This record gives sequence, C-alpha cells and structure tokens, in this order.
Amino acid sequence: MLIYDPHMPLDRRHVRHIAAETPSLLIAVPYSGHPASTFLGEISLLKPMLEDLLHDRFDAKAVAETIRERRSTSSVYLGSLAERQPDVRPRTALALARAGHAARPGSMLGMLSLARTLTRTGNHLEAVTLHRELAVHTERMPLYLVPFVDALWLAGVRGEALAIAREVVDALPAQAHLRNWRAIMLWKHGERSAAIGQQKQAVVLNPKNSRYRRKLYLYRIARCGWWLPDLLRQTSLKWEASRQVRL
Repeated sequence: MLIYDPHMPLDRRHVRHIAAETPSLLIAVPYSGHPASTFLGEISLLKPMLEDLLHDRFDAKAVAETIRERRSTSSVYLGSLAERQPDVRPRTALALARAGHAARPGSMLGMLSLARTLTRTGNHLEAVTLHRELAVHTERMPLYLVPFVDALWLAGVRGEALAIAREVVDALPAQAHLRNWRAIMLWKHGERSAAIGQQKQAVVLNPKNSRYRRKLYLYRIARCGWWLPDLLRQTSLKWEASRQVRL
C-alpha cells in the first residue's frame, strides 16, 4: 500500500517506480503533504490503518471516506491546500492557512504554511514574526530556517537573511542546492566574490548539474564586466601619463 500526495511530483514519480517493481495498492490523498504519514497521524488514522493491514482487514474505501470526514481538522491538509491556491485567490489562501493553524496551534507544519502564505500575500511583518516563533520552537532546524530567510529577504531585511542563510549552509555544508541558494542572495546583495565562492562549491558538490555550472560561468563573466571598464580606464590613463612623460 502506497499513500501519497498526487500534487507532489517527486512523490508521484517515486510511487510509480515502486509500483512498477512491486505489486502495490496506490491511494492518492490530495494535499496530504510529504510524508503523508504526518497527515494520517494528525487525523488519528495512521495507527488504525497499520493495525488493519497487520490483521488483513484493510478497507481502502472506508479509509478514503474517513479521510474526507477528518481532513478539515488537519493543519497539514489545510496548509497544503492554502499553499496551492492560485495567486488570484490570496484571501482564500490566507483563510485556509489561518484555519489550519487555528485547528492545530501546536503544529509546526501548520504554522509554517501560514507563515509562507503570509509572505506570499504580502503580509511580511506578520510572516517574519511567525517565522521567528518557528525558529525558537524548532530549535533552528534548517528545514524551517530556509523559508525564514526567504521571508526576511522579501521583507527587505537582507542583512539578517544573509546571516541566517550562512547558518543554514554551515549546518548542511554538503547540500549543493543550499550553496546555490545562498549564492543567489549574495550576488543580488553585491557580494560577488562570495557568491562565486558559494557557486563553485555547488558545482563541486554536484558537478553534473549544468544549471549550477552555467550560473558559475555567468557570474564570472558578469564580475569581469563589473571591473573591466574601470581597469581599461585606469590602463588608458597610465598609458596617457606615460606618453606625456615621454613627450
């Protein structure tokens, strides 16, 4: 039995690969997030399902009905649904995210969905405040610090965003995508040498990623474009001064 969120491409692909090699019962649960077991646990269905499987009395139809009955009490479901609302429905997205947080105030995932939705809908101050709470509650887990950094950046608090981005990379130094992520911010902040350094590390960690290699190349070219005119101008002035001396 494979329970998964069909809206998550990686999970969808993973399920297809498993089912291709092993006979499996596939149960798609939209907006159950990753892993779906978190959602099932939140609606008190994970343990009964496992017991039914062990005793060979599992009823897929009954499970689907129970999920439909209970999903509106899940912060995972309401948060995932909120984050998948189109941009033209900001009020609906925010209402769903707030409902998810209210349903399970102690849920870190529900709080995270609300914080991300607040950022997406332009409520930057409230989003950053919520992210600060999350950072404390989760003991600064990188999983929660990454969207905190993104929220700070969009709120214009770029110095703190860069500081926390460094904290994340220091905690997970072997993650190429985090090096790339930090490099983008450093470049936009004008710290070009530091950005190139991070991008080089991303390429070292994942040399097969053509996007990382191309970005490193573009950064290097752009950095040359940044100082080359000044260099040429200084060279021209020195040459002219030397020529005047000779004359």
